This record gives sequence, structure tokens and C-alpha cells, in this order.
Amino acid sequence: MAFLYLKGKGVEQSESDAIYWFRLSAERGNVQAQYNLALLLYKRGNFDYKYKEQPEIMYWLEKAAKQGNTKAQYALGVCYYEGEGVKISNTRAIYWFRKLAEKRDVQGYFGLGMCYYEGKGTEQSYEKAIYWFERAAEQGNIEAQYTLGICYYESAESKENMKERATYWLEKACENFNDEACQKLNDITIGHKNRESEVETSEIRDLLQKANKGNSIAQCNLATLYYEGEKIEQSYSKAFYWYKKAAQQGYAKAQFYLGLQYERAEGISYSLSDAIYWYKKALGNGYSDARCFLGNLYFIEIENPEEVMKKIMTKEEYKKYLKEDDTGKIFMFMGAKAGIGKCMEQLNLEYRIKRNKEKLKIPIDLIDETE
Repeated sequence: MAFLYLKGKGVEQSESDAIYWFRLSAERGNVQAQYNLALLLYKRGNFDYKYKEQPEIMYWLEKAAKQGNTKAQYALGVCYYEGEGVKISNTRAIYWFRKLAEKRDVQGYFGLGMCYYEGKGTEQSYEKAIYWFERAAEQGNIEAQYTLGICYYESAESKENMKERATYWLEKACENFNDEACQKLNDITIGHKNRESEVETSEIRDLLQKANKGNSIAQCNLATLYYEGEKIEQSYSKAFYWYKKAAQQGYAKAQFYLGLQYERAEGISYSLSDAIYWYKKALGNGYSDARCFLGNLYFIEIENPEEVMKKIMTKEEYKKYLKEDDTGKIFMFMGAKAGIGKCMEQLNLEYRIKRNKEKLKIPIDLIDETE
């Protein structure tokens, strides 16, 4: 009956009536109905934190997942991984992805690969990420093919044969119409043509000499070359090494980029606390751009507006905020939030922040019609 209303077969199409019948069946223990009900509620509310049915979505996903529904298990893993409608829980995400992988499910392979790639719920490991991405990629998962290529490319500095593997999988993903893979292949080709050898570049030799003597500016500039891959082979791990050297000496720009690498899991495992720590250091040392990124992390992690405002405002601004009436506070809060969003957009372009990793997505167009 639910599918008749959902598709308008023999009756007037009605999503509300479909939800009603799915709910009746779900309450009787039908696992497909539980998954379908959660999916329709998710599609309707898109996991807005204020969406009143959000707890019910998670309830039915959990029910279906615990009964072995693979689609529900993957959706639940994604929810915990990305913080969709629930607080991020890396351990819960990796639990459900591993359940799927044990069933040889391609989405489970990809989810586990992402966890190891970003160091979420487990220690960061390119070797283990590659293992799981490869299993998914070999079964035709396009996102896994692309991310596997990226993973091999970022490992190429230590193993020469990785470059060939990176190109192979990026080409596979590009052939399957993944635009990011095609763009990355183009960037690699152009970069190899234009990049000078590190050994032959006097500028690099000079920076290395000064950096090794403890010059924080040289350390930061050398790190930036590694970070952006200009005039030198791109390496997040080497960028992290030199940014940290400069940051520990109090150099604000390096502190900012160190926070950025912790936030983006670039060359180091993801760490929210370390990202916030170094952003605050950079801001305290006068690097004003850090305020945008610091504010963004607080808006993501803290639900209490009063606490967010206290952390991103100066003492004078916060005193003014406290004096405002409730309406004024709302406008001030929303203005600050909008300002963070605007400067984040601008700075993302300025700092060339590109997320090489695919964001895990719930397949909201898939309705399980298994009887």
C-alpha cells in the first residue's frame, strides 16, 4: 500500500500517506519499511537539526541496521561520519562500515577506506586506506577509484611506482565521468611539465639552508611551497613538518596553516582540538584570517549561541552583545554567522583549499522495494 501511494499507482500520489503506511509496517518489525520510512523522512527534512522528525529518522535507521539491512547500515555509518542529524561519532561510523565490509559490501569498503584515509575512528593509515579503496575500486565504485588515485598520488614521494598507480585509477575514474579525477590528471600533467627539480633550484636550496638554521620565515615559506606544490613536489607531510617548526617559534602564519592541516587532515590525522589550538595561537599573534576558520569550527561544534559568540568576539564586542535585547542579539548572532560564512568562502579561494576526498552521501534516491 505504501508504494502505491508513493508512486501514485491506482491512487492519488501522496508522500504523507506513504509515510503513514510505511510507519505501520515498520512498527510491526518490517525491516524494509523501517529503512524506507527513515529515508522518506530524511528526504523531506534533509536532516535539519531543528527538524522535528530527526530523532525518528535515526530511530528507524538503527532498527533496520541492527536487523542487517545493508542500506540502513551504510546510511547510519554516513550519519555518524559526517554528523548528519546526529553528533559525529567516528567509532560508530567505523563500526557500521566494518559490518558492511564483513559482508563484502562495496560501500563498506569505501567507508572504511575514508576512515583510514582521514584518520577518523582509527589511526590514519594510507596503507590501510589503499587496501579498502582498492577493493571498492575493483568493483567499479567511482568515488573509490578517484580517492584511491589521490591516495596513491599523495604516497608517491616515498614509493616511485605509486605515481603509475595513481594515474591508472584517476584515469579509470575520469573515464567514468568523475570531473574531479579529470581535473586532477590535468593538474598533474601541467605540474610535471612546469615543476623544476628541487635539487636544481637555488631558491629551494637557499630556503632549506635558512630553515635548517632555525629561520621561522624560511621554514614557513618552504612549508608553503610543499603545501601548494609550486617549484617543488607537493607534500602535505613535509609542509606539516616545516609549518610546525615555524609555529613552535611563534610565527603566526605558520600557526594558521598548521591549524588548517589539522582541520583538513592533510599530512596529519584530523584533530579538532589541535586545529582550534593553533588557530587561536595564530589569531592571538595577529593573524586575523584565523578568526574566520576558528569561528567556523565553533559554529559547527557548539550549539549554544552564547558560547559561540563568547569565543569568536573580542571582550568589547561581547559586552555589547550582552547589552542587546533578544531581537538585537539574534541579528548580531546571525550577522556574525553570515560574516563567518562569507569570509570562509573568500579565504577558501585565497588559500586554495581543495577537498580531494569525496564527501560520503546517503543515497536518498534509493528506496528498497524488496518484499
